[in-house]
Formats: sequence, C-alpha cells, structure tokens
Amino acid sequence: GTAQVPSLGCPRNVVDLYTTSAASDGNKQLAEPVALLTADEASFAGSGNRISASYGSDYDTNSFLNTGAEFSLLSPYYRATNGTVNIFKMNTDGALTYDSVISSLGVRPVISLKSGTNIISGSGIATDPWIIKAP
Repeated sequence: GTAQVPSLGCPRNVVDLYTTSAASDGNKQLAEPVALLTADEASFAGSGNRISASYGSDYDTNSFLNTGAEFSLLSPYYRATNGTVNIFKMNTDGALTYDSVISSLGVRPVISLKSGTNIISGSGIATDPWIIKAP
C-alpha cells in the first residue's frame, strides 16, 4: 500500500472535532474529553508498521505504548468487500497492525491536554504518575 504520513489535523474539523460542551469549537458532544488513541497519535509516540527483518522496522519497541498487550485504536483501517470492517490496533510487540472490529481486544483511553500544559513532576508510570499544571 501507499505509505501515509501521520497528522494531528482533521480536514473535517467542525464535524469530527469532538469537544466538551464548554468548548468554543467542535461538536460540543462530549461529557468528558476522553477518547481512544488514534493510529496517527500512536505513530507520533513511536509506533509504526512491522517491516521484514532483513529491512529493519519503522517502529520503536521501547515506545511507552508497547505494554506487551494488544489494544484497539480509534482509527479505521479498511472495509473489505464482504462488509468486514477492520481497525488499527497496537500489537504485542508495539507495532501498528489491524484487526476486525469484532475481535476481543482491550482499549487504552487517552485524554487531550490543552496546549501549554506542563508536567511539574513524575515520570508517567503507574507508581510515579505525572503531576500537571494547566496553563
């Protein structure tokens, strides 16, 4: 297939920009600003596709997203001619791949922080969570 460049932009930003009722833009449909991670966001965090071992790979197995567990991502992958819908998923080795939406995979929720939010302490792991300060 054709290589895609990850992006955080959305060409349909008013229709697809899910925001809370307090937002000044978007659809204002969310009670809380929580969603699933997209394939683009996972890519920016160091994940990518597996490539043949003879060619190396384009993902970082040390990415913080590589937990050794599979989980679903929000992004669609493709719809097959038989109607089966596939979505991107994080594989057990930290690579992006895909699976059917009817698969029994876990999810990993994410929150979006306002630009300018600072981490004031913590390393981001369960026993030492980040403490943040909003702008």
